[in-house]
Amino acid sequence: MRLAGLILAMMLAASSAAKVVYMCASGSDAGDGSIRNPYATLPAAYKAIEGGDTICVRGGRYYVDDSQVMKIVGSYACVFALDKAGTAERRTCVMGYPGERPVFDFSALQMEDRIAPVCEALKLPETVIPLCTIVIGHPAEQPEPKDKWKPENVSYNEFGGNDSK
Repeated sequence: MRLAGLILAMMLAASSAAKVVYMCASGSDAGDGSIRNPYATLPAAYKAIEGGDTICVRGGRYYVDDSQVMKIVGSYACVFALDKAGTAERRTCVMGYPGERPVFDFSALQMEDRIAPVCEALKLPETVIPLCTIVIGHPAEQPEPKDKWKPENVSYNEFGGNDSK
């Protein structure tokens, strides 16, 4: 009876444990995500996990291209769209393998259909690739215009003078 209880407790502990999936620059997305058969890309590894699991990224250079964009939101391409948060007790984690250093290389990322309109609108030369744009404004509100006009600050005849109009 005690042995059955111990086995049941071990099975329950194993089923509630977070899964660890591995990535390696020399891996394959056809792998199973184990330490011996790691995935090669973050999208493949991310598809294999649930909230609360861990992706362990081995050291090496990861070349990211357009096929690895995980989500498109409006005019933004999200290369890493991580939305499987887990819970407060068991958070989703993407971490480097201990003692190793992964490097993500975005030089192959083009997204031509998104870059061309920005280059055209900003009149950028072909040698410049915009990585992001900064939106300035108040899209969710309508602020009242501010009147900064002060007639006493206007000089009609000379710079800095306090002459008559």
